[in-house]
Amino acid sequence: MEVQAGKLASQRALDPAVKSFGEKMVSDHSAANDTLKSLADSKQMPLADTVSPEGHAALGKLEGLNGTEFDKTYSQMMVRDHTTDISEFEKAFKKASDPDVKAYAQQTLPTLRHHLMLANRLSSAEKKSPSQMSGPAAEQRSTTPARTQ
Repeated sequence: MEVQAGKLASQRALDPAVKSFGEKMVSDHSAANDTLKSLADSKQMPLADTVSPEGHAALGKLEGLNGTEFDKTYSQMMVRDHTTDISEFEKAFKKASDPDVKAYAQQTLPTLRHHLMLANRLSSAEKKSPSQMSGPAAEQRSTTPARTQ
């Protein structure tokens, strides 16, 4: 879902920082998905290859938005999704009995935490109008959209 939402953001976002973040979600989550697919194949573990009904609903909502409303909704969605992702990966790391699954969760967590930090910045900035923005957040958004790893 985050890959598909990222594709929408790269096409529909008005704010260059949101657009850049969407591109990062496509890149990073596609790579993580590929790694997970390889791991699951090696373990002969089935993976869901479709977006959940909740994910479809969220994507449908995004598809109906444009401009600043899209940016705001997408940014808030990414905060929620990454908060959930981190919780699920931490649980997998603690409870997984398979060492490879445990390692995958541990290796992915720093990237998810970084994504959450970036999404929080976007979400906070979206709550301000451009005239209200000042300081490092405004400088980052005006000069370098969403610095990444």
